[in-house]
Amino acid sequence: MAVRILEQDRNGNTVIRVDGWLDGSEEASVLLRVVRSAPGPVVVDLKELRTADASGVAALHTLVREGVELSRASDYIKLLLGGSIVKPKTGA
Repeated sequence: MAVRILEQDRNGNTVIRVDGWLDGSEEASVLLRVVRSAPGPVVVDLKELRTADASGVAALHTLVREGVELSRASDYIKLLLGGSIVKPKTGA
């Protein structure tokens, strides 16, 4: 399964949804490019992210260091990321 990266505008904030499997340096690079080029405050919604390999995890850690908010990750994704860098799930 591949990854799908969708950009949405929500009240002046940009939400980047990451769905599927974030594996491979090419997919990780695409995510970084999309997030970095997005306007306004950016939130990366990980609700539908199923797994990530080392390249994907590294990309997500890079985004956090750059001040990007990660949200709605599953417990498994939180475990991959070290747990503390993801905001709690809100809503369904």
